[in-house]
Amino acid sequence: MLSTVVDDRPDANTPGQGDNHVDGAHRASAPPPPADPPTPDGGQGDGAGGGWFSRHQQAAWIAAGATVLAALITAVVPVLGSSGDDNADGAQTIVPTSSTPTSAPESIPASGSPSKQTGTPEPDHSSSPAGSELWRGSLLLDTVAKDLDAGQPVAVGYADEGDVYMTPENQINGGNGTVISLWSGGTTSLPGYEECSKTITAEGANEQQLTKNVVLCIRTSAGNIARLKLTELGSNGIGSDYRNKFDAVIWDAS
Repeated sequence: MLSTVVDDRPDANTPGQGDNHVDGAHRASAPPPPADPPTPDGGQGDGAGGGWFSRHQQAAWIAAGATVLAALITAVVPVLGSSGDDNADGAQTIVPTSSTPTSAPESIPASGSPSKQTGTPEPDHSSSPAGSELWRGSLLLDTVAKDLDAGQPVAVGYADEGDVYMTPENQINGGNGTVISLWSGGTTSLPGYEECSKTITAEGANEQQLTKNVVLCIRTSAGNIARLKLTELGSNGIGSDYRNKFDAVIWDAS
């Protein structure tokens, strides 16, 4: 005959009690499972609402980072632009030079020019304009005749080229058709070419007596005009010194 054994413990038939009483009591006193483990950076896992900083702090950091980035961009862009301008200003344009030398143009001799230099010809007084000076200087006259048409007067003796000479009476004589005239206009204003020509035509002779400071106008054997102003008088016909000095000008009459 089977007998029924009844567990008279108060919680023997209660679910989770009896043989499972210890297990139920253990489960009732066990701590809850831990939350999501913290992340390596010290924050919470997926189930947490934030790390060491709140969302507000994270937003503040993001805003600060954006401000710093904008400031850097603002500072760097002008510097880059200025550097580009400096490079543009400092650049030099290199113009290629031609390697072909430029030859100098050949000089073309003037038409009719002589191929070699010739000696300087003697002046041709016959082609000089009337009144141009042939010679000017100090002239010493004595009893030896001098040629006044030779450029600078020279002594020629009594040859046919002699124009003027002195006599013992301290007279000036003209030879070979030479005509002599005394200038009556004084010595303060000496006659020129035209005035001498006129006074010779009016009062010319083949001889004249010398006096102190006398001025003579002479037409030579070749037709030229001379003006002689006495500066030193000789012996005045008493001694043997017949030399007289003049300031002379000779003009070409052709």
